[in-house]
Amino acid sequence: MSSERERVTPVEDVSSHPIPGQEFAYPRFSYLHMALLSMVIASASVRFFPGDVLFRLQPSFVGLTYLGFLVSFLLWLRQPQLPMWPRMLRAQLILMLLVWLLAIAVSLWKGSLFYFTAYTCPFFVLLVLLKPVSKGQVLRAIDFLAWVLLAYLSIAYVVDMLVAQISGEPAAFRTDLGADRTWNPLHLLAGIEGRWVGPIGHPNTTAPLAAFLFVYSASRIKSRLPMFAIAGYLLLATGSMTSLLAASLGVMVLLIAHLFQRSNSHRSRIALGGLVIAFSGGGLTAFLMSNPTLTGRTTIWPTYLQLGREQYLMGSGDPPIASYVANGDLPQWAGHAHNFFLDMLVRYGLAALLLLSALFVLLAISSLTAARKGSNLAL
Repeated sequence: MSSERERVTPVEDVSSHPIPGQEFAYPRFSYLHMALLSMVIASASVRFFPGDVLFRLQPSFVGLTYLGFLVSFLLWLRQPQLPMWPRMLRAQLILMLLVWLLAIAVSLWKGSLFYFTAYTCPFFVLLVLLKPVSKGQVLRAIDFLAWVLLAYLSIAYVVDMLVAQISGEPAAFRTDLGADRTWNPLHLLAGIEGRWVGPIGHPNTTAPLAAFLFVYSASRIKSRLPMFAIAGYLLLATGSMTSLLAASLGVMVLLIAHLFQRSNSHRSRIALGGLVIAFSGGGLTAFLMSNPTLTGRTTIWPTYLQLGREQYLMGSGDPPIASYVANGDLPQWAGHAHNFFLDMLVRYGLAALLLLSALFVLLAISSLTAARKGSNLAL
């Protein structure tokens, strides 16, 4: 057997027993790796070609995404076939596919503008549904994505810092987001005012990537401590309080999951549980006291709820939201609800929201089941 391939077993259902059967030879670089890599490359292209338009108002990163997914599809064709997914995972993938298809259908019906990359998402979910992958491939693909993202963000930050220091014009650090929306805890350390915009063009889109890396590395802290430290620094550099809160809650979830792992004693569960409750409760209380409107988010939610009630079944799409922003009923920064579930209701309707909620319920069940067995992958 070649060193580039390994002997692996099919993916385990985190809510049931592993699938019995023979072992399969899988390539280390799978179609999952290529799909994830193509997303990062396409995102990086925006930094180098920010105003580029190729076809029907679609920028260059759309073409790069399709090229990457084409290579991913070719790798998918060569992938050995495994038995069907376990029932729980199959249900999650089907729900994910339905959410994407419904969102695209409603967007087309309501006249919403969107990038053509949206079409690749249900197609990719369908590929994964039709050809299961091994647990080892999933682990390696996620780890591969994490390291690529870390390198991408780190290089971008170093370049922006050097440009700011040399030119004296820190264009990549914004101070024009308003007094209640600018927060830079690294000002004294880095010596630059403002929030780091990041390679995607806005602190609020860069921060979730850093938060993902922070939580992912926390789940493997013994072997990913450097990633944890760098991701934490980059997260602070974006100055996104909500992303920092989300990342902190993610780490709290990992600690809570650790409580339920069967290897822990009753005494350690009580001690760790008290620490988690005290830390998370105190941190959340301090955050809400210093920022009761969640950086202005709660002030726009009544307007979005009103929009959601007008066409609650299938949503209203983008046009009414754009109209509210143009008329001044919503501020310029409120082109979306800054609330994932509320945004789903307004744009795509109650049907899409119910499908998404069902997906998250199944994910929560399987994640907690896996956590009890000592695995933090799903979390």
